[in-house]
Amino acid sequence: MPIPTPDKGEKTDEFLPRCMKAISGEYGREQAYAICQEKVKNRNMSEEVFVLTPKKAENRGAYISRCSSNSKMKEQYPNMKERLGSCMNSFNAYYKYWARLEEFGSEDHPDVKFEGCMSKYKASGKDYKEAYSMCMSELIVEPVAMENMETAIGDCIKKRMDADSSLTQDEARKRCSASIVVQPSGGSNPAVVG
Repeated sequence: MPIPTPDKGEKTDEFLPRCMKAISGEYGREQAYAICQEKVKNRNMSEEVFVLTPKKAENRGAYISRCSSNSKMKEQYPNMKERLGSCMNSFNAYYKYWARLEEFGSEDHPDVKFEGCMSKYKASGKDYKEAYSMCMSELIVEPVAMENMETAIGDCIKKRMDADSSLTQDEARKRCSASIVVQPSGGSNPAVVG
């Protein structure tokens, strides 16, 4: 049986069940999942969407005007209504990134990198789950065994409070809890805690 490919605009959580149902009898569940995931990855790499990145100090009106008149945007979205929608989505997707950049002051900070990645994918039309999944796989996160989680969070809190003296211990704990990945016992797929 031929391996299905994602339809244009089909979301990952719609494609994976359809793909696995079609081929799991032939390949087995685990191999079918790996094959279907590879199809999603290849689709995401081939479906690059151009996003004109908003500038931090640029107001919405100026950005929308610049974005809607951009030649690449016109080529990608010949319909003005679709182009304006994409421009507005791009502008809105970057708010959280700018807030993180202002908070930490460096594009090298892990929280800023993560929000930058999320903004890029959300601006290109990915839903939150897809963007999160792609960013987690792009930004290498070292999984932590469950029994070492408290130590890892403690180390993270200390590092964050040393780096930013204005942080309270509760704020540092919340940020660390959201960024620590737990390696489940007997499994190979990490799960995000927080």
